[in-house]
Amino acid sequence: MDFFRPESKAARVLRTSLLVLAPAVAIVLIYGETLLDLADRWSDDPNYSHGWAVPFVSLAFAWRGFKSHGSLIRKRIPTTCVLQGVVCLVLGLALHAWSWLAAWLFMDVVSLVILLRGALWLLGGRRGIRAYAPAVTLLIFMAPLPFGTQLWIANHLQHSVSVIAETSLAVLDVPVIREGYFLHFRNHTLEIAEACSGLRQISAFLATGFVIGALLNRGRAFLTFMLVCSIPIAVLANCLRVIVTGLIIHLGSAEWAQGFFHHLEGMGIVLVGFILQGLLASVILRKPPQLRFSTVMPEQP
Repeated sequence: MDFFRPESKAARVLRTSLLVLAPAVAIVLIYGETLLDLADRWSDDPNYSHGWAVPFVSLAFAWRGFKSHGSLIRKRIPTTCVLQGVVCLVLGLALHAWSWLAAWLFMDVVSLVILLRGALWLLGGRRGIRAYAPAVTLLIFMAPLPFGTQLWIANHLQHSVSVIAETSLAVLDVPVIREGYFLHFRNHTLEIAEACSGLRQISAFLATGFVIGALLNRGRAFLTFMLVCSIPIAVLANCLRVIVTGLIIHLGSAEWAQGFFHHLEGMGIVLVGFILQGLLASVILRKPPQLRFSTVMPEQP
């Protein structure tokens, strides 16, 4: 029958569908418990609420790769690509088993990314990696940090934000006394809680920094630069939020720095951070030679 002939379009569609759906179903079966744990963490921990958006953005990147490079499936895959794919698959599965035994959710997501990269090597070779690797790598940003690491980072951020806010408000001639993570004003005491430490902004800004770097497609150096700069931008944005809150408390009423207005103020500061990322990218791209290193792969057209 013509349907089963190798040159038949229906046969090609069926073969491609099976090659894509079979690994997808296998991954869902293997990582089903991990995906459920991630959903619970995104719902319970505001620091990682952006995790809900990461898979959808990843799918958008995958669609972008398909539009620019075509189907993932390649008929002939070089031996070196097959070997790299097998290594990634074995490493990913081993890391998944270890992460499951250790109940280490972050490392389990890392194992998923490694496993998916192995599938890219086996199905699409170098072209598959070039087209779809950004979509796979982006998934790392949906992983929550281990609790101990998160607490350590949050504590250091709380201290840094408290000191910077106190110094800045003093320069602005605002009477304030810092006691640990508390800023005492004449009519109110502002606590720099863990939720206000800036960890949430860092997680979100790292993801957006990767998205900007991957979308502009200016090489690994530029992508790394955007990721590194996302951290101080996030800290700066959070410091601005605390400083603005302090000014509102000093000049107005503490009621304007709480509840709905506090959340609205936070959204505005986050928007400022995103704008800073966009401006930084536009400024840096005016001088691309400064971002090129001899060890970096050449830019893709």
